Amino acid sequence: MRKSKVGARVVLAGLAFLLCGCSGASRASPSGDAETAAWHHSAAELLATATRAVDKHKSVSMDLDLGRESKGNCAFHAESPSDYAYRCTLTSVESAKPGRADFVLTPAAMYIEIPAGHGHSDRTSWLKIRPGADSGLFGIDAEQIRDLTVAEKMIPAAGATIVRVLPGTIDGSATTRYTLHIDTATAARDATYSEQRSQMKYLADEGISIVEVDFWVDEQDLPAKITVVTPIPKIGPLGSTVRYRDWGSPVRIDVPSDDQVGTQVDLGGR
Repeated sequence: MRKSKVGARVVLAGLAFLLCGCSGASRASPSGDAETAAWHHSAAELLATATRAVDKHKSVSMDLDLGRESKGNCAFHAESPSDYAYRCTLTSVESAKPGRADFVLTPAAMYIEIPAGHGHSDRTSWLKIRPGADSGLFGIDAEQIRDLTVAEKMIPAAGATIVRVLPGTIDGSATTRYTLHIDTATAARDATYSEQRSQMKYLADEGISIVEVDFWVDEQDLPAKITVVTPIPKIGPLGSTVRYRDWGSPVRIDVPSDDQVGTQVDLGGR
């Protein structure tokens, strides 16, 4: 169904959308002291700074709780923007679609593990899906996984205003939590990326005019956590959490070799 599909895309893309209780929430005014002087005072500045901070680090681990969809974890490593890999394990929590999936994503393809004993093989093999194809795996595709480490793709700056900034800690590390309100009509018109525009247009068309976003960054402006509660009309709220940890620490990602690939599939691009 279209609504279920859009809901899953909004959740996994990291768009931390919480329906605003009222569109007239007041904006927290910077006090001018030493602490608030270091805070970002526009959404565009916040997201651009986080994206630059990520570019300086070559790896990260992520814990995912995608609410009604699935739970799992991902690891990311990049040598350059065109040389990267993700490894993820997701377990479905939907009773109608139980199961677990392990997959690897590179610029060349997405690989989904086929456990030994499944299909016609007595050993573990991999299903290879070409770039841009929608695998239907837990309602996600390769581009959504890739965007998990790009702040400017996760959250649209267009129409966004910072309304609250709070210091805090996550697992003992200092963080800053930014709450943003996004005008969905403005974002639907002016967001940089087409996926953002389509998501915001869907919400605007469903009568959701203001969306609230929570985004935690650490002392280096690296993403630390995103929490999501997205109200999808006729479905209900979809909640999720993406937790980032160990930026820059080594991770191991083994890309399947040609002899490990049992099947190659072209599911058709978007």
